[in-house]
Order: sequence, then C-alpha cells, then structure tokens
Amino acid sequence: MKIVWEKSRPGPGTQIMRSPGVAALVQAEVDRVMAAVGEGYESDVSDVGRDRVRGAVWTVSPQAMRRTARDGDLLNALTGGM
Repeated sequence: MKIVWEKSRPGPGTQIMRSPGVAALVQAEVDRVMAAVGEGYESDVSDVGRDRVRGAVWTVSPQAMRRTARDGDLLNALTGGM
C-alpha cells in the first residue's frame, strides 16, 4: 500500500509560524540585532518560504565583514554577547 500525503492547505503549525504575530516577533529580533551591530549591515524579513517567516541580517561593507570575521559582531549581537 502506498501512502500519499495531501498538502492542500497549511497545517496549524504553519499557520502559526506565518501569522502576523510571529512576523512581528521576527521583525523585532532583526531590529534588535541591527541596532547592536551598527552600520555596514542590511536586513530583511520575509515569508517567501513555505512554512515560516524568516529574518536575516548580513554584512554589506568591507569594514563590517572584517569586524564580523575578527570579532564575531553578528554572532555576539544575536546571542547577546554570550
């Protein structure tokens, strides 16, 4: 017997992870990281994925790339310096 999974609509977990409330939490976390790292970084929050809202912060300047490689600025901002 072959089992066929029907994906006609998102399940409750997907509905929660793509909800406006979760999107606001992700945006708040991205804003917090952006405030901690300073200039030379860009960010984006999107729900392009199938199952959740995603946030990202990345370097755009050579100075920020060096600081992140040398001092771990992005990781420290994300974890609170732990």
